[in-house]
Amino acid sequence: MEAIIFDMDGVIVDSEPLNDAHMKAHLVELGADLENKPFQPRRGLTTYATWEILRAEYELEHEITYLVERGRKRYMEFLDTLEEIPIIDGVRELLTSLQNAHYRIGLASSANPKRIAFFLDKLQLTDIFEVVVSGDDVEHGKPAPDCYQLAAKKLGVDPKDCVVIEDATFGVRAAKSAGMKCIGFAGMPENDQDLSEADVIIADFYKVANFVKDGGRLLDL
Repeated sequence: MEAIIFDMDGVIVDSEPLNDAHMKAHLVELGADLENKPFQPRRGLTTYATWEILRAEYELEHEITYLVERGRKRYMEFLDTLEEIPIIDGVRELLTSLQNAHYRIGLASSANPKRIAFFLDKLQLTDIFEVVVSGDDVEHGKPAPDCYQLAAKKLGVDPKDCVVIEDATFGVRAAKSAGMKCIGFAGMPENDQDLSEADVIIADFYKVANFVKDGGRLLDL
């Protein structure tokens, strides 16, 4: 394996609880009835795909473009109020171990470019990733393989020589559809995603970081 490609939300940044809390409040502002139809989190989808589902589910009158643009703006305003951005335990150590082992490192997320840049800058991880692919960079979001195929292309690495680290069902399917190996990360308590299609499932990045540091191969976990 030559390259490791990370998802972002729920793998690098513990942002899923932040997004869920903000989305609930935001939907109420838009007139959604969350009492009779409770909010169900969607993992791994692009912003457009998420809002298409929510627009139909809650019978929102606004156009999809308005919902996407307003949602992105309000979420970034919310993130700006936070004193600290929560990083997933052990991921910084894992990234360092992978760098020292001379793996190529990329990121492919369904998030928009502005939010990706914001998180990486706040966590001082921008220089770690050789390439970054956002949900806006591809025609089809996860579970389609487009984002991972594009990341491999930008890295100049054959997809079969890439390992993806994902925490969502759609993300795992995207990685496998791209012809890559996939590690499912199940280390967060709120994550109830089905990761059974992954080649390996892990729950502790510290253990993986030490394993790589000691010369282990990721798929031998």
